[in-house]
Amino acid sequence: MYFSDNPKKPLKHHIPSGFARQTTILPGQFKLFWFDNEPEEGPLHTTLKLSRKGETLQLTHTNGQTLIDSIHYTSQKNDISYGRDPNDPDRWLYMLTPSPFKTNISKDAALGISSEPNFSHQEGFHPSPLSMKIVAPAGATIYYTLDGADPDETNRLVYETPLNISSNTVVRATVSLPNHLESETVTKTFFINEKSTLPVVSLTMD
Repeated sequence: MYFSDNPKKPLKHHIPSGFARQTTILPGQFKLFWFDNEPEEGPLHTTLKLSRKGETLQLTHTNGQTLIDSIHYTSQKNDISYGRDPNDPDRWLYMLTPSPFKTNISKDAALGISSEPNFSHQEGFHPSPLSMKIVAPAGATIYYTLDGADPDETNRLVYETPLNISSNTVVRATVSLPNHLESETVTKTFFINEKSTLPVVSLTMD
């Protein structure tokens, strides 16, 4: 059989023959393949390297023509798996409890990833204070910080009204929709009534 991350080139990686004990999947069994582009590590390591930002993955029959299965996945997060709902094979979920070599655990799974927040003003230099809005889809909660810290569960405020930005400020915000993973954190730096004839770099580190 073949793996590919390009529908136009379905035969990119051939699961090597001669390793039946390692590559054969019997009914009710599970197998873990590594898409790390390190085939020298063994027959379960492929020549493909998948992007965490999302792409297509497909499995093609040994005959090189019959498509067995495919998925176009979206952005991925560390330590969270993405797979079929064991109760509804047509639905894909983000599993908070990865379960390699076992059936997917759909309890407390997320339907998707929340979209990132939008800001009413562009980051950078501004001649006067701002009344800045942060926008997210209906039903979502926006969390933010004004001190450069990551808006995690231990250090964040809930956005309710426009923010008064009257001095140099680093705004970091994330969005949380019900039954969804939180969005990636968006960071914006605002310089108020500052002037510079040199390029300015603002660094924010977790």
